[in-house]
Amino acid sequence: MIAQQTATYAPAAPAAPEAAMGAVSANPRKGRSHTWEDVQNELCDVVLSSMVALATLTPDAATVFEDRVRVITDRSLA
Repeated sequence: MIAQQTATYAPAAPAAPEAAMGAVSANPRKGRSHTWEDVQNELCDVVLSSMVALATLTPDAATVFEDRVRVITDRSLA
């Protein structure tokens, strides 16, 4: 079950950069195939899928997430 939940975010992850490329017309064959709203929606899908997987792994997902955000913030501000 945990492996399945963890794997659910994997298909969503590549969609965000693909949408971003479409928003800036990076592929000349497709032109502008996405909007920035599409990019935002894809990023939300990745976040939500990841949070569901984290909540499946630990009942204290909020604390685990907050701790990780703190580590990344401290590292980027150093």
